[in-house]
Amino acid sequence: VIISQDLASQAQHAGQQLRELFNKKITEFGIADVVGDVRGHGLAIGIDLVTDRDSNNRNNDLARKTVYRAWELGVVVYYVGANVLEVTPPLTIQDHELGQGIHIIAQAIADAKAGLVTDEMVAAFAGW
Repeated sequence: VIISQDLASQAQHAGQQLRELFNKKITEFGIADVVGDVRGHGLAIGIDLVTDRDSNNRNNDLARKTVYRAWELGVVVYYVGANVLEVTPPLTIQDHELGQGIHIIAQAIADAKAGLVTDEMVAAFAGW
């Protein structure tokens, strides 16, 4: 299936599209100040969340609140290294689903940045 459906090149194309879409959403949602590096290969993408772009200090609190908010909005992402969102959609993701997912992730970052997710809301999930 991987070879017959050329999933590797589909993943490469979708990953490129994901990064491009996300970079547009950064501006649209006003979150450029808290998004550091956006990197990855194929459909394995990492989004650094930082306290500010100048210092590039890790923003662990924003990452865990973003993960919680994304879950509330219907997208499952994880954080690794305490401040990097791990975005790993399925290789078979469709373009419209990719757009929806990226929109939700950007919204989740914006909502967490705006304080819509409190420490109390994520306290029950500490340690996961």
